[in-house]
This record gives sequence, C-alpha cells and structure tokens, in this order.
Amino acid sequence: MIDLGIVRPGSTLNIPFGSFAASTGAPSAVTNYADADIQVYKGTLGASSTTQRASAAGLTAATTFDSLTGINWLTINLADNTTAGFWAAGSDYVVVVSDITVDSQTLRFPVARFTIGHHAAIL
Repeated sequence: MIDLGIVRPGSTLNIPFGSFAASTGAPSAVTNYADADIQVYKGTLGASSTTQRASAAGLTAATTFDSLTGINWLTINLADNTTAGFWAAGSDYVVVVSDITVDSQTLRFPVARFTIGHHAAIL
C-alpha cells in the first residue's frame, strides 16, 4: 500500500498498481475494473472507519497504463464534491480496489492511504 502522506485539498491523486499472473508472476491484464471498483473510506485523526464514499464521481479506473500490460492506474479528484462533505481537512482516507479479476482470480486489496491537509485546517 502506498502512503501518499498529507495531500492538498482539491488536488488530483494518481495511484498506480501492478497486476500479475498467479502461476508465473508475469504482468497480467486486469478485467472487470470500473470506477465503482475504487472504494474510498474516511476516518478521522488516524481512526479507521467503514464510512465509504457514496459516489464513484471523481474516481477513474484505467488499465494497461501507457500500453503496459499489468500497470494499472486510478485517479481521485478531491475537488469533486458529489458526496457532500466527504473530503475534509484533517481526515484520513484508505483507498481499496475491490472485486477486479486478474488471471481468473477475483482480487480485493488496499492500494493507498492519505490525509487531506492538516488536522483542524480551514479549507
């Protein structure tokens, strides 16, 4: 999992991840990967939470980055406020890719964590 640390409010986050064949470890294409497979969970002051973003708006899934099989990408637009108040200064977030298929296997895994701004900052 990538720790992005403290990020700027309203910024766009780009997060890569690899996918590999189970038997050989060779790069393998992802199938069934859509924006809705990107799940973002919000916590406060380091506490974990099951509060999930209610909308996939502002989340973008991409496979085969730059024509490279096995290199995948997700983008999070922190300026998208479709789920009102979800992005908040001082809140911690965990990004999960859920239920994608690689080499005929269904996978679910955390890819990144980050904090928006500083705790108690005014946006």
